[in-house]
Amino acid sequence: MRVYGIALFLLLCTLGFRADAPHLPQRLLVQLAEGVDLADCFPLFLRDELVYVKTLSKRLNVHLFEHAGGRPVEALAATAGVKGVFRDEELEFRVKPDDPGYSRQWGLERMGLPEVWETTTGGITAGGDTLVLAIVDSGFDTDHEDMAAQVWINRGEVPGNGKDDDNNGYVDDYRGWSFDTDSPVHLPDNHGQSVAGIAGASGDNGLGVCGVNWNIRLMVLSVGTIADVISAYDYISVQRDLYNRTGGSEGAFVVATNASFGVNRNAFCSEFPVWNEMMDAMGAVGVLTAAGTSNRNVDIDVVGDTPSGCPSDYVISTLNITASGQKGPTSSFGKTGVDLGSPGDGSYTTKPFDQYGTFGQNSAAAPHLTGAIGLLYALPCTGWSARALTHPAETALEVKDWILRGVTPNANLSAITVTGGELDVSGSLRLAMEACSTTTSGEVEEFAKIEFFPNPTKEMLHIRFFAQRLTPLDLSLFDSEGRLVRSLQLDEHGAGEILRLSTEGMQPGLYVLVLREAGRSRAEKVIILP
Repeated sequence: MRVYGIALFLLLCTLGFRADAPHLPQRLLVQLAEGVDLADCFPLFLRDELVYVKTLSKRLNVHLFEHAGGRPVEALAATAGVKGVFRDEELEFRVKPDDPGYSRQWGLERMGLPEVWETTTGGITAGGDTLVLAIVDSGFDTDHEDMAAQVWINRGEVPGNGKDDDNNGYVDDYRGWSFDTDSPVHLPDNHGQSVAGIAGASGDNGLGVCGVNWNIRLMVLSVGTIADVISAYDYISVQRDLYNRTGGSEGAFVVATNASFGVNRNAFCSEFPVWNEMMDAMGAVGVLTAAGTSNRNVDIDVVGDTPSGCPSDYVISTLNITASGQKGPTSSFGKTGVDLGSPGDGSYTTKPFDQYGTFGQNSAAAPHLTGAIGLLYALPCTGWSARALTHPAETALEVKDWILRGVTPNANLSAITVTGGELDVSGSLRLAMEACSTTTSGEVEEFAKIEFFPNPTKEMLHIRFFAQRLTPLDLSLFDSEGRLVRSLQLDEHGAGEILRLSTEGMQPGLYVLVLREAGRSRAEKVIILP
């Protein structure tokens, strides 16, 4: 029997009870059986100290309550007329790209990337430096629909003029260099295109697949021999060293190079000492090497492999794992020579001429690792990103440490790799953020005492300083393509001083203003209005 006067009285009592409740620890979703009226249940709900909040679905008879005590939640489900009781919980918002092939890229979720993408999708450091991954491989379709926007551009070079504009020894190396043909023209190749797509295909663009990094620059370097690799490594070292020395005004901020290749036989790195020396040289300027081990089911601790088995501190070696977490059946292994496992067999990626398809073995494992390195450099930690320019070798080794300590243990790898685990970028990012939070913040806080206004702006950006500064300050304004469009340097600036930076004549859009001072940097997004 429905007694509406009593029901209304009980409802008012319920609302009054909620106001007096000192502590309401949890919210419950209560679904009543079909035909059961909410008002008929109020006496029971009062007994169980349930406080009505609102009706969520009349059609399914679902209501939201707050539980202040009384019987255990599990016992409430046995109440007459109650179909089910469920705890209300916060949602986890998982960032997933809209690329149609993403559902086939099983390795990205296995590496914990949706969690990482909530923090960063890569491409730029907290200090405003555009990140670059060097893909040294067999060839590339640089006009591929899912990669063309990602290809690194050498801003020091004028394309097609037949001149070596930046005096680096390569004519028209506007989009990298093909060392095997000694020309700026890359020949499309299935292997190189597949590798590049895993590390950095354009993400969340509604096309094809998603790279580990959604928006990063890929320095494509085509090779065919060991000699070509040495030349490519030298090219990478020069570009990164130039970037470090000029504070980012020249060169490229290369943070990792991919090695989905090796000597065509099992051989110890000691047979090719210059190879290890070149990886040390890249490491000294801040470049790590992600190397896939050989596709032979052998122990490289016993028979060797180059470059994955090289002893350089700046190498991270990987074997490939399947979707079930097993070692790939054709992969090498090594308790002291192979660091970890990464997704490989059955990967899905870019192919030449706007095509897509499967790719596997250790050639697929390496770019998952290379992409992870690039993604970690995009962590939101301004002080650390500034150190990447002033202390490049040390920060590179920190990233390597985060990757090795951040692995997820895998029993299948425990006896055949150094870490006994598989690549977990979310675990590595947590370690990185812990390291960021423990750094000294005094200088960073002082450096933050700068105001930018108006933003968005049309013709002039004002920069106000709240503290006197006695060290030189560099200001650089970059467009969304990473091109430098404005720059200036101040020797001293006093408290209350306002600097005016003209934006007249600039195209409307998003820009990044980077300030660098005394080995630290700060980046601010600036919007230029039409």
